[in-house]
Amino acid sequence: MPKKHADHLKALARNIEGWAIQGKECSNTELAEAYASDVKDLRKVYAAIAEDNIDEAAKIADRLDTIVRDQIPESVYTFLYDETGA
Repeated sequence: MPKKHADHLKALARNIEGWAIQGKECSNTELAEAYASDVKDLRKVYAAIAEDNIDEAAKIADRLDTIVRDQIPESVYTFLYDETGA
């Protein structure tokens, strides 16, 4: 992982973990499954950033539902789009 992405990854990891906890605490099975799917998608964004594949991270983030995309810290989201020119 490039050092320049370390702060972004830490911030994103915190939010992913928070979203995962919310899903685990959810009593509605269908909703819990949706949270799990969201966490999987957010981890794809994380992995792409960790691999310095910023274009892919931005594409994945762009395809997320708004509520899920909102779990990406604003600083990370801004970084993705500043880097890709989107």
